[in-house]
Amino acid sequence: EFRGRWAEAERAFTVVRKRATDDPLIMRATLGLGTALCALQRKQEAQPLYDLLYRRWPDLLRRDPQLLQQYGELLADTEQMQRARAIDTLLYNLYPSSPYAGAALVRLGNSHQRLGLHKQAEMFYVAAQTQYAGSQEAGVASMHLARMDQEAAASAGKFTLRKIVGDLMRGSRVSYLESSRGEAF
Repeated sequence: EFRGRWAEAERAFTVVRKRATDDPLIMRATLGLGTALCALQRKQEAQPLYDLLYRRWPDLLRRDPQLLQQYGELLADTEQMQRARAIDTLLYNLYPSSPYAGAALVRLGNSHQRLGLHKQAEMFYVAAQTQYAGSQEAGVASMHLARMDQEAAASAGKFTLRKIVGDLMRGSRVSYLESSRGEAF
């Protein structure tokens, strides 16, 4: 039923966009169509609609942190990382107390991590973790930071307690109680 309603909304907004001559109506129909396509997981088709909204009616998105969140997430999901970073930075700077700002910081961290900019990624994750403590985004940021710590330790050839516990929890059969490793602790 859920997909059926969104598909119906897609058809209705498509018809309105084709027939409308009134600019505000075209704007709302474009937004509705983009939202419907996102709900249907057709993000490649939704992205040009959000791009149009941002170019033609930038205040529509800038006035609404939820729409900026949707656009930033959409750009990240469609691998438009540079543009996603710009939108997420705008979202965070305009609405630092919104419930979407933490997610924007995590996406900024993810984007920088993918570029190999580990210090910048860490900065965004720490900001999300500290500024939005107790939120889901803070938890996600903490997991990213832990993973980064583990990767850094592994690449440096260090054997960490976190790795030992993680391997034991995964049921690794490697013995961590060998004398040479035990003495290191």
